[in-house]
Amino acid sequence: MSSPLTCLHGHSLDAPDESTDSSEFVCSLCGADIRDSSNKETESAGALALTVVPTSERNVEPVQLDSPLVSAEGSDSNVSSGTEREPDSDDSFAPTTDYVVAEVQSGTEKRAVPAETEPGPEAKDRPGRQKQEFKTPHLAGLEVMEELGRGGMGVVYRAYDEKHGREVALKTLQRMGPDDLVRFKQEFRALADIAHRNLASLYELHSDGKTWCLTMELLRGVEFLEFVWSEYDALKVDGARRRVADVAVDSSRLTMRRLNRLYDGLKQLAVGLNELHLSGKLHSDIKPSNVFVTTDARLVLLDFGLIAEITRDDDGRIPNMIQGTPHYMAPEQAACGALTAASDWYVVGVMLYEVLTGRLPFRDKSVKAMLRKQYEMPLAPDKRKRGVPKELNDLCMALLEIDPANRPSTVDVLRAVEADDIADSILETAATTVVQSIDLVGREPHFETLKRSLDEVSAGATRSVFVHGRSGMGKSVLIRSFIDSIHRSDTTILLEGRCYEQESVPFKALDSLIDALVVYLCDLPAETLSALMPHDTLPLVRLFPVFGQVPGATSADKPAVENADQHESRQRALTALRELLANLGERQPVVLYIDDLQWGDEDSSNLLADLVRPPNSPRLLLLGSYRREDVETSPALLVLADAYQKGQEPPHRHELAVDPLSESDASRLALQLLGRDQQFPDGLSPRGFWGSERSEEGFARTMGLVRLALS
Repeated sequence: MSSPLTCLHGHSLDAPDESTDSSEFVCSLCGADIRDSSNKETESAGALALTVVPTSERNVEPVQLDSPLVSAEGSDSNVSSGTEREPDSDDSFAPTTDYVVAEVQSGTEKRAVPAETEPGPEAKDRPGRQKQEFKTPHLAGLEVMEELGRGGMGVVYRAYDEKHGREVALKTLQRMGPDDLVRFKQEFRALADIAHRNLASLYELHSDGKTWCLTMELLRGVEFLEFVWSEYDALKVDGARRRVADVAVDSSRLTMRRLNRLYDGLKQLAVGLNELHLSGKLHSDIKPSNVFVTTDARLVLLDFGLIAEITRDDDGRIPNMIQGTPHYMAPEQAACGALTAASDWYVVGVMLYEVLTGRLPFRDKSVKAMLRKQYEMPLAPDKRKRGVPKELNDLCMALLEIDPANRPSTVDVLRAVEADDIADSILETAATTVVQSIDLVGREPHFETLKRSLDEVSAGATRSVFVHGRSGMGKSVLIRSFIDSIHRSDTTILLEGRCYEQESVPFKALDSLIDALVVYLCDLPAETLSALMPHDTLPLVRLFPVFGQVPGATSADKPAVENADQHESRQRALTALRELLANLGERQPVVLYIDDLQWGDEDSSNLLADLVRPPNSPRLLLLGSYRREDVETSPALLVLADAYQKGQEPPHRHELAVDPLSESDASRLALQLLGRDQQFPDGLSPRGFWGSERSEEGFARTMGLVRLALS
């Protein structure tokens, strides 16, 4: 007769007989300690995807942010459901937690698959719980091949992308809460401009108005802890799993092979995090299930649903609520404090602690663990397990420092894992990066045009200004300088959006702008918000579901929308949006900025023109930018031009062209970048460098000098 055993991650293990001392074993998949699973806390069967949802915390629907590309083993839930671990005390958890078995067999290959969570068998029988049924999405150009995993928010499929001729992971969002939708879109857009081998590649965002999906690279491999601890070499070949490693507690946990894998994994994780942080982003929810290692030993950071911006000042980002996974989040994150890059590094320390000791630093229930880490350091790994290398023990404890300022930097971590060459390269790159404040050379008239338009809005007018030019002409620098001046004045409501080429969603030119508007509204005091909101908000929520986040937007006293046809519903939504923007404009001038309009859609173009159409148009400046080379081929730009000419009173529209710099302006810019006052480098003169013709070719050569100055 065998005794049921499981590690703290839920991997099911079998000891030879009842007399076996479970303390003599550790899990061969993740290296975690073995514990008795005969209590109600653990109901294991093969490889598990684990989510713990205590009954005491079920007053709200749990938020599921599991990545579609994590291993089936060891997946964790997010903060709102509370990932519980074995407590340090003898008090066991209440036996009201849900688990899910998620293991896929494909032919003869046993492989790690996406695993999101769903209620276990006992939970499904509880009164009041409704089984969620998701329909297979049907999107043009995507052929769904098989289901890989499902959870409270949706389903993940293996699909074939006909347009690009590749297999992808298709992650669907079918629980359409406004909070869920914001995080889902945020996950995609956060990495839109970042490409790195250690960060997951996200391809396209799709929506048919009902189902939201994103496609991403399909990865095969295991999560970080399993990569370090399991027989990874065998796993790469045939997907083998050894269930128990016969390792005594007093012996070294880490063989040379495991140490090598750990060092390699930490190096790649440090490089990936460094790239993310250099891009001004924080992950905010790193944990083992979000750190994936493919069968070719490539580490990939996943699941960016809680990604956040690093602020420009030194105070960090202060969230308005606690988000993350309790046992992994940094002390300042648990305290709803300011977040910095050091907050992500704390989690690396927690994962390293797990590898070295087989347990979490604090194994209390979620709330107690979050409190303890704010004032108490955990027992050092070498005090729990023998044979822990000193350099890893010291690194782990440094990463777990309560004060973020005392935690190691990327370079410190790389040196600790014997990656001095990478550390030196990062330092060298940082030392040679030129960070300069460049005046608007040659763009002063453009800036004055924008400033004058904003002054006219302040006086009560409605203005539309569209900045255009060929790629590389300086549109972004001009607009960013203007926006920075608005930030400094602090007298204008500024909302920014962008069109993404990789998105196929309704009203894509307005979608991210509406998200920004909702964030602004949700931060207002209740009394102020109530005075601003239009009464007929339900059509607005139907058109842009994120408006459901705004307090009172879906209250029972709102006019019904169920029986309205599409045309009536859209017209009512437009009226409500105009009313809302007009109310905002009465308080302060409003600037709406949309970048890359060439990637927009026709519906957005018509709606933008109608937003600012007289009479009684809102007091605002609509600022857009687009690439001039797309003006004859972009449907959005063609419809926008036509829409602004329609009606008895066409909206105001000003085209602001950003053309190549003159010879003298290009020379001034190059000299400024070179840090010189009046002369070019030896052997180069403005006339000799520019050439006799004033052409785009000559401008390109001048920009070559600019790049030379920065190299």
